[in-house]
Amino acid sequence: MLDTRFGSIWSQLWRHRFNADSAEAAMGIYVAWQKEWADAFAKEELTVAQVKMAIHHCRRREMPPTLPEFLDMAKPIADAEEAFIEAGKQMAAMSFGHPFVWHVPAIYWAAHAFGAFELRNTNFELSGKRWKRLLDEQMRRGYWAPVPVYDADVKWLGYRPDRDQLQQKFRSAMAVLHMPPEEKSKCVAKAAQQLGRAA
Repeated sequence: MLDTRFGSIWSQLWRHRFNADSAEAAMGIYVAWQKEWADAFAKEELTVAQVKMAIHHCRRREMPPTLPEFLDMAKPIADAEEAFIEAGKQMAAMSFGHPFVWHVPAIYWAAHAFGAFELRNTNFELSGKRWKRLLDEQMRRGYWAPVPVYDADVKWLGYRPDRDQLQQKFRSAMAVLHMPPEEKSKCVAKAAQQLGRAA
């Protein structure tokens, strides 16, 4: 039960919420809390995975959540199209080394699976079905690996402009199909050697 999980996380801090002058009054407070939260869960159509996700986020809080706070943690994404637009903005910022912030990890990992290039070159009307599938897959997880965080000094973890430029040169070299075999081999070997030094 949810109150048991909350009691495990916040111990006496949670149980004090149901303190009253008498056992009967305390039970009344508890029953009212149960009913209000159960009604909200039903109206919001929360899934077991969403409740688990909210509880996962609760472990990082010093204080128990209010009902609106818990619902926000359980359903951080109100609209798939808005999430798609947000993913496009943040992925573009990451690609060009600009400040970014991923408020919802599920959106980042869905965007990661979708692809930064694809996000910049499509729209929700054309790719909404695929985006929803990837986003739903992430939401069902309930918890995720850490997302990249912007750093003014390094832009973001893993951003390597020199390496990216060399990779582009490598792809360009591979694209020159009309180049004589011997000359092409030398070009590819040189680009691969440069990539190795940048790694």
